[in-house]
Amino acid sequence: MWFRKAAEQGHLAAQHRLGVLHLTGEGDVTTNYVEAVRLFRKGAESGYAQSIHNLGTCYAEGKGVPQDKAEAYRLYRKAAEMGLKEAQYNIGSQYYMGWFVEKNREEALKWYRKAAAQGCPEADDMIRKLTQERKSK
Repeated sequence: MWFRKAAEQGHLAAQHRLGVLHLTGEGDVTTNYVEAVRLFRKGAESGYAQSIHNLGTCYAEGKGVPQDKAEAYRLYRKAAEMGLKEAQYNIGSQYYMGWFVEKNREEALKWYRKAAAQGCPEADDMIRKLTQERKSK
């Protein structure tokens, strides 16, 4: 795989992609959560938003690291503030469901709107749902 060599040479997108493959075990890459975390951490330390977000997922799910919801939230929030729509949607969902944080529909709506503005269709769905919830009260 070309990106394995690119990852070894410090290419952030390639490191991230290889981390995803280690997380999922896709292709000819063996599932290795510890290696996925190592690669995501390298990207996160360099400010690569997708790696920050996926490192947060590892902490949320306890894959390759001990589960740490506070660290997961911190990483998700950092990636969201960097403008990553997936992270913005994720933060919105955390506020909507009360995962890692106290439920807060207004805060959820704020983050869903940010994600929707970048073309996240799931965020549009959640905005409609929250709007309906408001109308039915």
